[in-house]
Amino acid sequence: MRIAVRLCLLVVLSTNAVGVGADPTKVATRVRPTFAKTWDRAHFDHGLLDRLLQRHVKAGRVDYAALANERATLDEYLYRVAETDPAALADDNERFAFYINAYNAVTLRAVLDRLPPDATSWPRFSVTKVKGFWKGFAYRVGRRDLTLDQIEHKILRPLFKRPRVHFAIVCASKGCPALASRVYRPATLKAQLEAAARAFFRRSDALRVEREKKIVYLSPLFQWFKNDFRAYPYHHELEFVANFVDPSLARFLRRERERLTIRYLPYDWTLNVK
Repeated sequence: MRIAVRLCLLVVLSTNAVGVGADPTKVATRVRPTFAKTWDRAHFDHGLLDRLLQRHVKAGRVDYAALANERATLDEYLYRVAETDPAALADDNERFAFYINAYNAVTLRAVLDRLPPDATSWPRFSVTKVKGFWKGFAYRVGRRDLTLDQIEHKILRPLFKRPRVHFAIVCASKGCPALASRVYRPATLKAQLEAAARAFFRRSDALRVEREKKIVYLSPLFQWFKNDFRAYPYHHELEFVANFVDPSLARFLRRERERLTIRYLPYDWTLNVK
């Protein structure tokens, strides 16, 4: 598995495998004289982003005003992301964590770049109002110009094939999984992804079950990415869900799986602002 992912990643990074129809607008990576020029290229240090998340993200909500005051730290982190070769990272967990954190950091930058000047309007703001938010802007990530859409759909999903990634990468909206207050690290990646999934399913806008009526209400994530949650070894999205809920509900979902009706809950696209 690890060798296969590494080879696929090398193909993606050395060919036009990550392509788009219309060329996105390239967003310049900010560089300052104070930025470090050297760092460990095999074990990428996510400490800069980690400090920002700890200070400015609480329960998945972001203090964008305070984050903007530390823009230089985010810029330096993204500079290192831009100049690091993912193929040179030590292993697949290093690469997986690299792209998860890079995706979330780019999302934070994209929001800061496009927030309305009037902060009182931020709670009503949505990234869906920004034309091309996911596909129209390319950021330097791993020495390639990549859109958020490409990072997710050309790298994270197809190369690593771990559906729990959907609970780690965020869309800057209240309906999406919560942005973690710590970065994802290679050594603890499996436990962090499991914790993110469990936390998501504790939300009423992600999972509701009416046992007597045999109806399960799920986040639209399970409609948009149904095939991901039905991939081996789960084969059914409710089998996937059963791995991250309390034992009683897990038994019910597994036992009644074929008799349950799945419906999808509303999705709140308003900004995840604190």
